[in-house]
Amino acid sequence: CEMMAYKRRFIPYALAALLIGLVGGFSTVLGPAFVQDIGIAYNNTTWTALAQAMSTAACAPILGKVGDVIGRRKTLLLGIGVFTLGNVLSALANSLVFMLIARFIVGIGTAAMGPVILAYIATEFPQDKIAKGFSLYMLLSSASVIIGPTIGGLIVSSHGWRSMLWVCIAICVAIFAICVL
Repeated sequence: CEMMAYKRRFIPYALAALLIGLVGGFSTVLGPAFVQDIGIAYNNTTWTALAQAMSTAACAPILGKVGDVIGRRKTLLLGIGVFTLGNVLSALANSLVFMLIARFIVGIGTAAMGPVILAYIATEFPQDKIAKGFSLYMLLSSASVIIGPTIGGLIVSSHGWRSMLWVCIAICVAIFAICVL
């Protein structure tokens, strides 16, 4: 039924919301493990999160407009691709500057995905279902942010921070492939 098609078409956007939250949750344990591994002062842990947050905040309005111009689906896929690239670069980082650039790129990917997810809910869900759409978005985002640090911490403690990032990259690639299909 065409009336329910909005739910099926929401799947890629829901997966992107899950991706942002889950990988973002994993990344909360990245800073401390990274600075300890490369032997720099602990107070540098904040910079990794800040680089991502700054680029997300700065780029979201611009990339939201890009989504309006080139289309939400293309922008979503571009965002997942950039997000994945940033995580690959993070896994390869061997200095604080390299990691900051990598996390900045992750933030750009996040900034591309976030606005198009919200725009899809606001424009494609029936008027009487928009609140449920935003509730579902918040559920996916919140649950994955809660689960992510636990799983990420377990991976970091048993296999190291680079392994955790490669798990994140595998999740990114899987979600990208699902969204393309």
